[in-house]
Amino acid sequence: MSSWPSVFDALKSLRAQRKPVELRWTSESKVGFALSTRDRFVYTMRTIKSLDAEGGFDLIWNDGSESNEVPELSRYFAFRSARLVEVNYAMKGGADAAIRFGLRRLLELRYDFIGLIENDVLLAPEWLGAMRAAFERAAEDGITIGAVSALGYQSRVLEYRRNYSIDWARGAALALFTREAAQLLLENYSRLEMTSQQIRGFMPSISVSRCMCPSGLLAAAGWTDR
Repeated sequence: MSSWPSVFDALKSLRAQRKPVELRWTSESKVGFALSTRDRFVYTMRTIKSLDAEGGFDLIWNDGSESNEVPELSRYFAFRSARLVEVNYAMKGGADAAIRFGLRRLLELRYDFIGLIENDVLLAPEWLGAMRAAFERAAEDGITIGAVSALGYQSRVLEYRRNYSIDWARGAALALFTREAAQLLLENYSRLEMTSQQIRGFMPSISVSRCMCPSGLLAAAGWTDR
């Protein structure tokens, strides 16, 4: 038998101790994504086409391209399902600046669920429903989840469960946060540096769960440090 402590049990214990407010996804929930782009026209076109296969969310497009191709694409691409509400150009400062800007802007616009997506992700059909299901499955298991994703990495697994795993890291390629988690991430962004040794020492401030759902492999990140 393994002597490693259970990350899952710790998350359940933290939930019982701190009793966080849990946001339920309903038909009235406002969902918004911030799309970050920087050149790579072909990748961007593929990403927005797969993104637009689903409806039920708003999109703000933040571009930092050097050439004119992608900015022009943002002007003429006709979204059919997603609702493009805003485009911001001349974004500078790299990935971290884009992440912070996207989170801040979506918080300002008062979305309940706040997402990040980069322009090199090809999404499968029903990706948004699968992400919603990840929130619900985590709640059914008794852990509080701050974010979900339709991406997962086997190399980042800390602990396998029956229907998902708990991972040690989550990038910004595709993630959907609760409003509270997005605010927490933004406020503590510069301090969220954590090594794998620290996490294996069982002191994570961010934990990531991955769920097997009908539409594919999902990831769910649970913020538990408040």
